Amino acid sequence: MSLTDKRTCLPTKRGQNALTLVLIQPLGTGCVDFGQRVLVQALRARRYELLQQLAAVDDAPTTMADAIHQQCSQDKAAATNHSMQAVGGPDLAQVCRDRSYEDMLTGYRLTGRSIFPMSSTEVGIRLETFYQGQYYEPYFIFLRRSAATGHLTVVKHTLPSLVSLDQLQASPHTDIHAFLDEIEEPLQALVARREQVNQVLRSRLAETIDADQSVTHVEFIITAGTKGRIRGHLDYDSLTAVRPSQVRFTLQYHDSEPETPWNAPVEPFYTQPLIEAIETVFSFGTGTH
Repeated sequence: MSLTDKRTCLPTKRGQNALTLVLIQPLGTGCVDFGQRVLVQALRARRYELLQQLAAVDDAPTTMADAIHQQCSQDKAAATNHSMQAVGGPDLAQVCRDRSYEDMLTGYRLTGRSIFPMSSTEVGIRLETFYQGQYYEPYFIFLRRSAATGHLTVVKHTLPSLVSLDQLQASPHTDIHAFLDEIEEPLQALVARREQVNQVLRSRLAETIDADQSVTHVEFIITAGTKGRIRGHLDYDSLTAVRPSQVRFTLQYHDSEPETPWNAPVEPFYTQPLIEAIETVFSFGTGTH
């Protein structure tokens, strides 16, 4: 089956998916109806199985590699059975099965979360990060569920330090998806802020651009010809923010002179990605001193 997909990437909000996958049926292939049916049935079946595994995992593999291998084997077997029932010949079934399996793996990643069992009480989660339709680094979290209370505890992780697990775990969590929502929101926002800075850096619109580790304070310098150098100061009041909460500019004619306030429109920085806001405000050199 060959499916085309339209992906829309947005900064995540609690309780919302970060990606919307719109499946568009292609024209003129013998595998279309069968392939889409296999994909939908397999994804529904996997969703039900994963929800069961979160409650109680029996006879689970003990390593990540074993878990992934087991899941792949189960998916292949399910796809094969559907293929042989729906199509009379083994050759066509093999082609459709392989395509369906590839689409299923892509579909799992598009959800942004992959959950796999590690033991009867532990699960591993892979969180995808993305911005403007492009994937960036994944992060891994390993959770243990208390048999007595059902509360979730982070065993180990690869999350950046700005995600305060101590604060998150101060309140007991039993819903794994609600817990991941709280982790994912600042994580996706960090990637969005960071990649906006990287876009400006690659574009060379600014002479320099710098940010702190959490990318909640950003400064850039624009050379404005005879007006000197304009420095932009951006502050974000929340780790979940993707637009600054405060914007101001200063002007310096010479290195030996102090910087003075410089007036320019700030609204674009509150509503547009950083690179677009800079292009809008500095065309180059709108604003008055």
